[in-house]
Amino acid sequence: MSDTWLEPQAALLDQVSILNKLCKGGQAAASVPGTLDQVLSLVPNHLRVSISPFELIARWDEWAIAGFAFGCTHPWAD
Repeated sequence: MSDTWLEPQAALLDQVSILNKLCKGGQAAASVPGTLDQVLSLVPNHLRVSISPFELIARWDEWAIAGFAFGCTHPWAD
């Protein structure tokens, strides 16, 4: 990921890319090592989630088994 202070535009594009991969790729993107860490790095300043980060960590494996059947929208990034 790009350094937010040095390259703010590149950092935003990196974050959008992560979200797009996660939203469109479902299980394939979410199962890549490091994805959970990347998602957590966006919460709460750049990504709003309906659960706490602790619950996200606790349920990540359960969701992986279920195939990450979730959706998201981010019209500001389209």
